[in-house]
Amino acid sequence: MNESGVAPNTSLAQRLAVMTQIHLPGTVGRILKQNRDIEAIAPYFKRSGLVRFYRIPELLDLKVAGIATAVATRPVWGGLLYASAAVRVDLAVKSSVIRTTGQDSTCEIDDIDYEDQSKRFQLIGVRQAYQMAAAAVRSADRPDLILLDCPLVLNRSMVPTGEAAENPGYRTAYESAIDEITRFWNDHQAALFPWNPQGSVVASLASERFGAIIYAAQQDLRTEEGRRHLLSTEEVDDRQVRQLIESQTAISGVGARRFLHGILEQQTRTAAFRMNVKTPRMEPAAVAASGVVGFHVRSVDQNSPQLVQLIGDAPGWTKERLDRLAAEISALSVSNGQQPVPIPLFLASEVAGTTSRFVNAYGGDVEDHIRRRQLETDWLTGIEEFHPEKD
Repeated sequence: MNESGVAPNTSLAQRLAVMTQIHLPGTVGRILKQNRDIEAIAPYFKRSGLVRFYRIPELLDLKVAGIATAVATRPVWGGLLYASAAVRVDLAVKSSVIRTTGQDSTCEIDDIDYEDQSKRFQLIGVRQAYQMAAAAVRSADRPDLILLDCPLVLNRSMVPTGEAAENPGYRTAYESAIDEITRFWNDHQAALFPWNPQGSVVASLASERFGAIIYAAQQDLRTEEGRRHLLSTEEVDDRQVRQLIESQTAISGVGARRFLHGILEQQTRTAAFRMNVKTPRMEPAAVAASGVVGFHVRSVDQNSPQLVQLIGDAPGWTKERLDRLAAEISALSVSNGQQPVPIPLFLASEVAGTTSRFVNAYGGDVEDHIRRRQLETDWLTGIEEFHPEKD
């Protein structure tokens, strides 16, 4: 027997069966201990206002646009072909009856090297999403709510440094994304909430691929420093918050996702916090200086909490307006496995997902033409007429 309690020359299946029996009591005990710790402190979160309930309206009247991004790739001759798209689907909700009112999109197809490809695709997606958001704000029937599936600002990890700084493609993608974000908030601020009380709300439901931003936001409610970053308009009870300081060790020992699952119930949200305080070097700096606000919302117990990201600050973002936004997102959401998705974002993502078929077809054509070299032959045909040989 070795130190794990398993005899040598044991098959993998047998070894796993033994190990699961050995570790089962410890795993169950640890999870139950963490759940007990969360249950003990959860009432303080509710009484203090760090977690609050919201009510979903019985009748919903809303114009909403969902903007989803997608990228598909195919390796071709030592490089990578890609198709990137952003799709906007517009919905009108009248007395809780939903109908589609329009659709718009933008896309690009090109080849790219393998270096820094994932971040470049993220930057392209952000730029395209903002192009769709700008078109929505300029439209005659401007939406009340615009939902994006990408962050509203960029984390500093996206800034080109080192090898990325030497890559002209990455620098161009970064600068283009920064320019598009800056242009959107500069040109349309007067038509957007909170600067215009009747303006459109632009909110991000960022996906897991932007984990650095999400993880930073998830830490805020788990630390004493983070609780100082809450919006004053949330009217959090400091006396109740102080009761949590003694439980800091227990709180910090629980994983971020399990922590949120434990303190958030159906139709609850966390108090809004300033994400640009926790991560001060967001870009573009001028946009982040206006305030980057985040809060977590959980529509139903069966689904995971979502992070909502907003631009602006108090006093524009009041607890009543944030409650209303959380309720609108919940009312529009459908379950997509563990992750709830607002209907306009779901419809937009379904359309955007078709890019994979196009890039595969495009890649097949590219490979075929490269093998046959027909395009090169066509281009060179008759070239001697332009450059006749000298006698």
